[in-house]
Amino acid sequence: MTIAPQDKDLLWFLAEGTAGTVGEEFFQRLVEHTALAFRADVAFVAEIVPEDREYARFLACWEGGRLAPSMEYCLEGTPCAEVSESDLVSYPVGVRERFPADDMVIEMGLDGYLAVPLRGFDGNHLGHLGVLSKTPLYPDEEKLAALRIFAARAAAELEGRRHEARLRSLVDEQAALRRVATLVAAEAPQQEVLDAVVHEVAELLRTDTAGLLRLDGDQVTIVSGKSSDEDAPVPVGLTAHIDRFSATKDALLGGRPARSDAARLGSDERTPELRRLALQSAVAAPITVAGRVWGAIAIARTTQEPMPPTTETRLGDFAELAAQAISNAEAREQLAASRARIVQAGDQERRRIERNLHDGAQQRLVALALSLRMAQTALADDPRATDLLSQASGELQLTLEELRELARGIHPAVLSDRGLAAAVEALAGRCAVPVDLDLPQERLAEQVEATAYYLVAESLTNVAKYAQATEASVSVRREGDRLHVEVRDDGVGGADIEAGTGLRGLSDRVEALHGTLRIESPAGAGTRVAASIPLAA
Repeated sequence: MTIAPQDKDLLWFLAEGTAGTVGEEFFQRLVEHTALAFRADVAFVAEIVPEDREYARFLACWEGGRLAPSMEYCLEGTPCAEVSESDLVSYPVGVRERFPADDMVIEMGLDGYLAVPLRGFDGNHLGHLGVLSKTPLYPDEEKLAALRIFAARAAAELEGRRHEARLRSLVDEQAALRRVATLVAAEAPQQEVLDAVVHEVAELLRTDTAGLLRLDGDQVTIVSGKSSDEDAPVPVGLTAHIDRFSATKDALLGGRPARSDAARLGSDERTPELRRLALQSAVAAPITVAGRVWGAIAIARTTQEPMPPTTETRLGDFAELAAQAISNAEAREQLAASRARIVQAGDQERRRIERNLHDGAQQRLVALALSLRMAQTALADDPRATDLLSQASGELQLTLEELRELARGIHPAVLSDRGLAAAVEALAGRCAVPVDLDLPQERLAEQVEATAYYLVAESLTNVAKYAQATEASVSVRREGDRLHVEVRDDGVGGADIEAGTGLRGLSDRVEALHGTLRIESPAGAGTRVAASIPLAA
């Protein structure tokens, strides 16, 4: 049973009522016992909204003998607006006449008001603890002292809560940044990283929309976006003049984060796709890569609730991470393009040398072989000359075969003339062990066919030279937009990509086409060489 406050010391009454409580429970017990202590119809503890100090929100409110739902309210036109400038605001009677715009006061017929401020360690106004009554409120000094003491306790509780919230926010932010940084370090595709940045920003900053925008001259393109409303998605791929994106324009031209309000966001200059998002506020931060403005990251809300003042700083952190991701991705793309050009130039040189050998040296050697046969026929009656010419003809034939083999190794004509399947069949036919083949008959892009061919050629050469295998298999199959090439043998295994230049060169060639190469070669269990090559390489 609760003892009436008039029967015991008020300070002790409030202390006993809130003993052992923290956080939300403390605020609830405090307003309940404060209402009883002052015999008030309403008791409340409220905090100033950090994002908009013209508003306050109830941390707890005791109304009509029960806890009322939490709510935000505008301070203007209420007695609470005066608390920040005073240590005590007291209207024992007549509060209705003084504040006719205060809905709660008017609707409940309240007449008396009393409140003291909640101040932080630095003296900053955090909120207020107060009571309202339908009857006059004339507190004595003991009650005022007790109210001030528990206002200080409530302020400490509120600061602790805010500190914990800041720590949680910092932990969440660092976790989000770490997840994106992990993708960057893993060299994930640029679009995957950009999508991850947008997702993390939207979740962390609790925005309704988020997007990444690429600047090209005076045009801006949305390259990634996220919306909390499935019926109003961010129009990814939309390109429009920079003037259509108010916050983004300010950020790009100013070189620092910028805000935009509902008036500018809803102007007629906006595209229909952007107006459909019904944005009320937006913040954008520029993304700078290698000293040039690449674009911006932007977030927006569709409600009237403004974004916190720390939004620009937090968004800027993600902009820096996005810049790093973009810089890394562009460097990788430039490196891959350079490697692809080197591979292409090498293949062209191989074909040139093969043609020169075929059209030049091989043809001259064939003509010489015919001349030797004619000489043998003409000198048939001279046994010694016939023997010498026969020996020379044999040596010439061996030289011609070696030259043809060399030409095939440089760049097989059959690959250019008849395609990958015919070229691999020729390789298998010359292999020292039986080779099982599974090959497509369709023609593929020149670079793809060449890369697949040299992969099979190097692998079968290793089978013959080192594997001590009894059989091998070659599989080339198309799956979606990629070509999968696999060479297996049942040899001794132990192949190491770092041990020689052949496999390492294959890895460089495959990666130059944005493909992947994997080698599995456990000792005593054979070797598997597998590559996945984009067909659009």
